[in-house]
Amino acid sequence: MKNSLLPQILTLIAAFSSVGSVISLSGQESEKSLSLEKSKNVESSENRSGSEAEAVKTGEKIQPGDQPPNQAGDSNLQPSRTKVSQATLQLKSQLESNLKYYFAQKENSEYRSPWGVMHAMVAFGPYAEMYGKGRIVKDVDWLCNNEKCRGMQLLTTRRGELETNNGPGRQGHDGQFLAILAQSQVPKTRKLTVGRRSFSIEDLINYEMQTCKPNTELTFKLIGLSHYLDSDREWKSSDGQRWSLERILSEELKQPINGAACGGTHRLMGFSYALLMRKLQEKTLDGHWKKADDFLADFRNHAFKLQNRDGSFSTEWFKRRSFEKDPQRRVQTTGHILEWLLFSATQEQLQDRRLINSVKYLSNIMWSQRKAKWEIGPKGHALRALRLFYERVLADAPQLAELMSWDDSSASIR
Repeated sequence: MKNSLLPQILTLIAAFSSVGSVISLSGQESEKSLSLEKSKNVESSENRSGSEAEAVKTGEKIQPGDQPPNQAGDSNLQPSRTKVSQATLQLKSQLESNLKYYFAQKENSEYRSPWGVMHAMVAFGPYAEMYGKGRIVKDVDWLCNNEKCRGMQLLTTRRGELETNNGPGRQGHDGQFLAILAQSQVPKTRKLTVGRRSFSIEDLINYEMQTCKPNTELTFKLIGLSHYLDSDREWKSSDGQRWSLERILSEELKQPINGAACGGTHRLMGFSYALLMRKLQEKTLDGHWKKADDFLADFRNHAFKLQNRDGSFSTEWFKRRSFEKDPQRRVQTTGHILEWLLFSATQEQLQDRRLINSVKYLSNIMWSQRKAKWEIGPKGHALRALRLFYERVLADAPQLAELMSWDDSSASIR
């Protein structure tokens, strides 16, 4: 594995590979943006064995669906970070306070829908905990066991085959649950239960492959399938069409950013995730892979052009510069945009003062207004942004694990 990719591997590691006993995996200016897209001529997101961890050290390629090594804090795997400024270091204490505080605000299956619980997982991955049937459980276990959330279930079967329940409160986008599992590094062998039937994430992968359709939103499928499949994999959907990850990428490149889910940030995340996995597999960036890589570089610059002076990002996403007074809206847009920028950043880009100013802004508002009833979706993405910065810049994985393992007596039920 090339050393230049190690910082990005840490983004994927995200401290989510069974550190100690913490984890239980058992179980979008409008014209500007349009011209930007047009100018690119755009066409058609349990433990590894010792041998797998050793492969990273010896330079072998990461295989699709592989867990990054569980020695997340191992000095042999940690890249040498760029010297962190004093101003950046001063963020650490508040970030830790934020992560601790919000981790303790546990959701409750009686009041949160499957969609809401998935967004709690966005924030903390398989560390995320909730109250289910009066006890503290892992969000990932609750969802994979298809337990009820506000009376709704995420998974179902049809003619004996695994499917997802889509719609309000359930899965909001095709492939969303698989994308959440992928970003949380849950292995594809993980058991999924529907009634008395047992499946695995491999069955969910197959379902998402079979239901690919052109001219539809494939954003979340791209994230999930990029994680679990070889980037050159080809297959046939249930209607007989030939598909590949590059075709999904080409379909997504034809779609706009402005007007897409959450201002287009999820689509950008899909591009970034797919490209990262392609690079980790040490495969050539040509064709639509190269177009996506070039497009992201341009859009990254575009995002910063719309950034507000206080470090927040535009409340009109990527359409134009805007600053609404509503803190919910500011957390929503800044959280989503910052999350994508941090995930896709190189180690050098992580020291960009514009990025650090945004982290400081978001951390300040989340802490100063911590008693606010943030909407669960924006809150989840904002917290993931803060967590990504903390992981990639300020701490090693075990330190994050420690943050997620204090006395639960301070937890509040929501």
